Amino acid sequence: MILKSPQNRRNEVAKMRFRKDENNKTTYPDGSVVVHTSGPFATIALVRKCLCPDGKRRTAIASGYADTAWSVPGHLIHKGKTVAGSITVYTMDDGNEGWRFVPDSRGKNGNIFNDEHDERAWSERSER
Repeated sequence: MILKSPQNRRNEVAKMRFRKDENNKTTYPDGSVVVHTSGPFATIALVRKCLCPDGKRRTAIASGYADTAWSVPGHLIHKGKTVAGSITVYTMDDGNEGWRFVPDSRGKNGNIFNDEHDERAWSERSER
């Protein structure tokens, strides 16, 4: 388990829009962990180990309600900068589902991943 410094924890909590419920989480076959909110109208609060365009896994935080059945607006921190985008469900080659972060090219710091998020690169990374 990696311990976070108090400053990093404050930054994560300060940028969260929804209150997370650690007892209400789902683990997916690709290793990503979805933490939901509590209550009868639970929604996604954050996704841990979310696949990023550079192949690394980071925590993506939901910044709004789901805009489609498979996508949630969100953001993550990369190289000290906030990157806006979508937290999206994807299907792996073996038929299982997982979560990945797709940066918005028109959003805040959307080009920080240097346009590495083409479909060929995604499929190569999801096979690992």
